[in-house]
Amino acid sequence: MLQAFLSRPAESRVLKSGPKLGSFEYRTGERKFFIKVRYGNFFTPLLELFRTPWALRILDRYKRFEASGLSTLIPLGGWVAVKPWDKFYSGLCFEYLPWEYKASFICRHFKERGREILLLLVQYLYRMHEEGFTIRDPKLSNFFVLGKKVILVDLDSLRHFSRPVEFARRIRDLEVLARSLGRVGWENPEKLVRDLYFALL
Repeated sequence: MLQAFLSRPAESRVLKSGPKLGSFEYRTGERKFFIKVRYGNFFTPLLELFRTPWALRILDRYKRFEASGLSTLIPLGGWVAVKPWDKFYSGLCFEYLPWEYKASFICRHFKERGREILLLLVQYLYRMHEEGFTIRDPKLSNFFVLGKKVILVDLDSLRHFSRPVEFARRIRDLEVLARSLGRVGWENPEKLVRDLYFALL
């Protein structure tokens, strides 16, 4: 499927570029993808992607996460041409989610929905912790909200433990979430986040 889509005429826009990892918005026809690319990690057959340790780790995390009933993006395999267009790199491809559903965008611009969104995020984070999952950076921008559904978009830093997440790590995650709320203009976010979370214990 992806070969067919990615071989069509398309527009590509760089979202983030680093020494090892880049991310792109890739539009072809009516479909839009978010693509993460490992620079310098060439491959030719499509299935070779799934033999790279990085992609295998992400796919394994995705399967564990979905099996726990938690929602995230579905990672798709594929190649992507990066300027200059004669170079192909291995990458993971996800359906693109509109920017206006990003939790950080909603909490910054729509204060009347902010408290409702924050409660959904805290409940989702609590469920993650109970299932033994945590991510390196649980900030607002790593979550999207579609209606009442929260979607995690950071599979790279997802970690899974064989038991519920320990209390100290939960507190660290709450602090990171609160700091990101402070950056979008919320007052006293630490108390707000803790109160909502502790009410679930």
